[in-house]
Amino acid sequence: MSGTPLNVPAGTAAGDYWLGAIVTVGGSEDSTYVAGKPSNNRFLVGHNPFTTLRVLPGSGGTAVVADFSFAPASPQAGQAVTFTDLSRGSPTSWSWKFGDGGTSTSKNPDHVYASAGTYTVTLTASSAGSSNAASRTVAVVPKPGTGTSSVASTVPIVLDLPGRFSSELTLTNSGTSTATIRLRYTAAPVFGGLGSGVTSAFTLGAGLQLVIPDAIAYLRSKGLSIPSGNQGGSLRVEFEGLSNAGAGFASARTTAPISGVGRAGLSYPGVPATAAFTEPVAIFGLRQNSQDRSNLAMVNASTTTPATLTVTVIKGDGTTGVEFNPVTLQPGQWSQYDGILSQAGGYTEGWMIIEPASTVPYLAYGVFNDGAAPGQGTGDGSFVPAVAESKIDALLGVPVLVEVGNRYSSELIVTSLWDEPVQCYIEFVESLANAAVGGVSTGVWYLELGPFEQAIIPDIIDELRQVGAPIGPKGGSYAGSLTVLFANATSLTPGLAGARTSSPSTNPPGYFGLFYTGDPFTATARDAWVYGLQQNSSTRSNLAIVNAGVTNTPIKVRLEIYNGTTGQLATRQTIGPLQPLQWTQLDSVLSKYVSGVTNGYARLTVIEGDGTFYAYGVLNDGAAPGQGTSDGSYVSMVVNQ
Repeated sequence: MSGTPLNVPAGTAAGDYWLGAIVTVGGSEDSTYVAGKPSNNRFLVGHNPFTTLRVLPGSGGTAVVADFSFAPASPQAGQAVTFTDLSRGSPTSWSWKFGDGGTSTSKNPDHVYASAGTYTVTLTASSAGSSNAASRTVAVVPKPGTGTSSVASTVPIVLDLPGRFSSELTLTNSGTSTATIRLRYTAAPVFGGLGSGVTSAFTLGAGLQLVIPDAIAYLRSKGLSIPSGNQGGSLRVEFEGLSNAGAGFASARTTAPISGVGRAGLSYPGVPATAAFTEPVAIFGLRQNSQDRSNLAMVNASTTTPATLTVTVIKGDGTTGVEFNPVTLQPGQWSQYDGILSQAGGYTEGWMIIEPASTVPYLAYGVFNDGAAPGQGTGDGSFVPAVAESKIDALLGVPVLVEVGNRYSSELIVTSLWDEPVQCYIEFVESLANAAVGGVSTGVWYLELGPFEQAIIPDIIDELRQVGAPIGPKGGSYAGSLTVLFANATSLTPGLAGARTSSPSTNPPGYFGLFYTGDPFTATARDAWVYGLQQNSSTRSNLAIVNAGVTNTPIKVRLEIYNGTTGQLATRQTIGPLQPLQWTQLDSVLSKYVSGVTNGYARLTVIEGDGTFYAYGVLNDGAAPGQGTSDGSYVSMVVNQ
């Protein structure tokens, strides 16, 4: 392998950097060997990471590059705003202009804005040899009162199938003004299509989070004539009077009772109208076998216009596909293909593309169900979000892979969207057994994928162990992030990656688990929320965060937990430093950090370092480990814009 060193921009901190290099395979220095045979008969090939990718040292330039963050992101008039210097190049002096006539020469000053408005803040950071300025806009909102922003989010499905499934609804107002909410329910034709309508208005105070155990029962209590029996449909949550549009959030968790044990199910967010799809999307990792089946669901997110969608299913080996007849959904309509791979002609594995006929907004998602048919296995489902065409990338971060004794293990799914053979490079940074040193890389490895091929590796950590990755013996506890890169001999190529972490069950027989996608580094955050956390007699919540490694520097993150019942800040903690690609998890986060909070949400903000992070929550069945089913529902972060 050969390459040309790159010039590092002035001001870049000294260190080693991943550059998203194009990898060429085939030279004598590759040290290639075939070292294992996963159950899907695809070879996993190992490479020495030092000959696979060239890692360039930084130039150690001394030029100052000014940068800073501030918190809170939407301060109120009269509230102290904390400004944190993030400048590179070792500045020795700082000059702040806050946009309202105020100034400071402190490194990390606080400032109070007397009036609401939009202010441009400028930091000039200087050293003996250089000076640089950076500006950011601070939008200061009025003191608690009547807000002027609104947002409408579509929750794809809420269900009431007595004895089988029910949906919990969570509504959050993280802003500073009382919000007015209306719920617009569209009954699905498959359940009879009766009971559609809009509820009477109700309010949700500033900072509050409302957890509604049974969404359909709540809609009935708000005046909708939804019949008894099996019912379900989409739900549009309309917030008005918010202090800012990002303050209103909705999500649902649909679960089924497991006799004598607890509940199992999946969680999914409401999607704001501005984030609904108007372009083609992909859904991957689908399977139909003796253990699993897969469904596809679609929702028209418009309230006025029909949406026509065409589904194409690609066989897992990439050799063929089936295009379904176009489906037209009426405004708000939810529809599902049960056993989508069986309908495609008996595929055992596959992925799909959904193409809209127009720009009418829509939602789509998949579900992996445990059990080859309804009534088999545990019945647990894993929510599989669709990936928009514009968000598909070659370099992805999967937040976590897990292997904990015989309790938990992670399956890796990688899918090539390229019409020629590619290599899929993976680097696992183990951060649980190696937490004290900030995580340890287990090397760079690759899978060979054919055109449009998908690989599902049932226990990826053990597979890496079998081919020589430096991971401890099976039976221990291991967890950490995974970086995935798709490339051929000449270029980076588009692909999809994700993982499903599951635990075995003997009563009923099968598995409980959850799925999550790998995201491009453009989807990482410096400021984000994780909503819907709970700690009660039936549910506990974990919170995890990963240094995305974008700048190859450590970060510290401020954790703020809010009491959803009172709307008040309950605690403020600091996490880190987290080394590049290091993963960490706060188990039972509400009971660990705050006493007596049963309903809460978290805000995470980088306060030191110029890197970004991934974060997520997990709602676990059972008040403590070993209780309930221990099934988990994955809760994605919401980036604070």
